Amino acid sequence: MTNEEIIALADSLLFDVNDEEIEETKNTIEFIKKEAEVFSKLNLKESMTHPFDLNEVTLRNDEEYNQNDDFEELFKNTSNIQGREVKVPRVVKE
Repeated sequence: MTNEEIIALADSLLFDVNDEEIEETKNTIEFIKKEAEVFSKLNLKESMTHPFDLNEVTLRNDEEYNQNDDFEELFKNTSNIQGREVKVPRVVKE
């Protein structure tokens, strides 16, 4: 990746990067490429998606929702409310 590509990607994610961080990112990408090359040379018979059996899955119990909750108390830390919802700023480009 070029410096310009890294800066453009960081801008799209709303990050500011300095020259040191750009070089660190480029070094990390090169490291990942080398590691991927090593993995591609391995002769694996069967792909392994997870090292442990995940057949037994326990889900948490749902908590009961009370529609009569005091919304003024729930929303006291925000001023941007629309009806019974908090409006948050858009951070993802369309």
